[in-house]
Amino acid sequence: MSVKTVLWSILITTSLFGGFSLIFHFGDWERFGLVVIFALFVGAAIAPEIDRKNFKKGWLLQIAAGAMAGIVIGLFFHLQSIELLACCSVIGGFLGWLAPVWITHIQIP
Repeated sequence: MSVKTVLWSILITTSLFGGFSLIFHFGDWERFGLVVIFALFVGAAIAPEIDRKNFKKGWLLQIAAGAMAGIVIGLFFHLQSIELLACCSVIGGFLGWLAPVWITHIQIP
């Protein structure tokens, strides 16, 4: 696994998404937090698709990133039940597992 590719993809997506959120919705910090969490997930999910030869088990990174993003979003919405956080984690992991499908539909200019 190439940590450099993961960090660069996370940095670029977080900068782009967070920058646009700050420009157009300055002061709405809850929105900014959600946008940054989403950007972290997308950046980690894109990394194995950018450089496939360095990621032998890229699907594992995508599932883990999705599960972590689900937990963080659940905590962001103040879900205190462990069952609800587990559901958020499973849903996020499922989205991470499907990342190779939906990433192909993202058009980068």
